[in-house]
Amino acid sequence: MVFRISFVILVLLLGTIQAQDQYSNQLKEKIAELQLKLVEDIFKEELIKSLREANELLLNKNCTSTSCSASEVDLKQEIIELQTTANSLQVMVYNNNQQMQSIMIEDQLQMCQALLEKTKSNPRIERPEATSCVPFGFFTGIRVLYLPGASPFRVLCDGHSIGPGWTLIQRRYDGSEDFYRNWGDYRNGFGNLDKEFFLGLEYIYRLTNYQRCELYIYIETFDNEITWARYDNFVIGSEAENYKLSSVGNFTGIVDRLTSHLNIEFSTYDRENSPNKYSEKYHGGYWLFDGLNLGSNLNGRYLPYKVDDQQSINWETFNSVKAVKMLIRPKMEYK
Repeated sequence: MVFRISFVILVLLLGTIQAQDQYSNQLKEKIAELQLKLVEDIFKEELIKSLREANELLLNKNCTSTSCSASEVDLKQEIIELQTTANSLQVMVYNNNQQMQSIMIEDQLQMCQALLEKTKSNPRIERPEATSCVPFGFFTGIRVLYLPGASPFRVLCDGHSIGPGWTLIQRRYDGSEDFYRNWGDYRNGFGNLDKEFFLGLEYIYRLTNYQRCELYIYIETFDNEITWARYDNFVIGSEAENYKLSSVGNFTGIVDRLTSHLNIEFSTYDRENSPNKYSEKYHGGYWLFDGLNLGSNLNGRYLPYKVDDQQSINWETFNSVKAVKMLIRPKMEYK
């Protein structure tokens, strides 16, 4: 399956904007060919080989905006972005979870094909009224989104971690940002998009109610293990509903620790929407319930070591984790 992503990387390096039709046809042919490679046990070797070849192309090209055409500069940037995506996928490969590999790589194939089919001239044009990060493809960085009823707002698009088009809504990895915050902070968002942050419940509400969204949760433990969970219909309610977790949809992944929070209202230490002071008890704003049995606490206290603590950022058990990311993307329908 990783063999497929290696071929996609090489195919994407072949085209230029001037030969878009031929480029798209080549990709479609390769996708059909790659369907036959599902059972070949050469995934890791082929991925490493393709990364080396991509790097050689990048070094040999060695063009700048003054020495190469615009399409060649775009090609160089595309190589860089695809290398980063493949490097992230390589971590997943070595995690040796076949279900995860299959979902991630099939997702890459489908998104690549969909983006190429929709592209007419320059695939790198930034669309000024994007309602999600999908139009930006494999780009990773800050963009502005536009949604009805809301002022334009900045988000961090992530096209590298698990494929193109995702929007980060929460990120934690070093404890530099305090997540024991009041209702207003959680409603409006806090932190720095370049570091640790929470996008804001009002923005998440509007994003998940404007179009059907899937949610991806990425967790890295202090044992350097990666776990993940994916939900195909993530929705939260409005502020009048206390941003209740209205839906998560179907689960795929390693461990499900979010479904238990379904229909629970969001709580912070100054606005407890539960019978007891759960936000104070678990040290964070979240969809909290007593005991958190089969639940999680992704906005809890950051601890820089592994320890069994209900107040810590935790997922599968009460053991604190090293890093967590929550990402959303419109649920894509492929023809």
